Amino acid sequence: LEFSSDFLWGTAVSEFQVSGAENCPNSQWADWESKGVPYIKNGGSSGKSADHWNRYREDIQAMKNMGLNSFRFSIEWSAIEPQQGVINEAALDHYKDVFNALDDAKLTPMVTLYHFSHPKWFEDLGAFEKVENIQYFTRFCKLVFERFGDRSSLWCTMNEPSVIVLQGYMLGEF
Repeated sequence: LEFSSDFLWGTAVSEFQVSGAENCPNSQWADWESKGVPYIKNGGSSGKSADHWNRYREDIQAMKNMGLNSFRFSIEWSAIEPQQGVINEAALDHYKDVFNALDDAKLTPMVTLYHFSHPKWFEDLGAFEKVENIQYFTRFCKLVFERFGDRSSLWCTMNEPSVIVLQGYMLGEF
């Protein structure tokens, strides 16, 4: 089996999963972790996880060293908008630096806008269960597209929506 020279070999991460509650303290997952059982099965916590938020340059270099040529990552909404209507420019600058590091390593970025985590304030409003809240996610998406639309041609709106439905609503694991 031969692959074309433009085939993308890569890896994917969720910002919360690889950066943890300490680096993403304003997400609903960080809030759930602070409450323990029954919100988080067995009461586990992510801490800094792999600390990707601070170690992304090393992680990107490791991807390059592995021979990968692409990276799918999520832009953490709770970092960009930690409070409703409050935009964190430092977090946007962080993602600008991530895109720059990917460019330097010649890795093709693919951006995921929603990878299982969102701001606590959005959760408190009822999150995606209330149709009137979709405007907040749309606003976030527009902001990210305005800032980074020219940095990536590959976008994923929502990571594995069936997992959220299955784990969250059918099995009650999330």
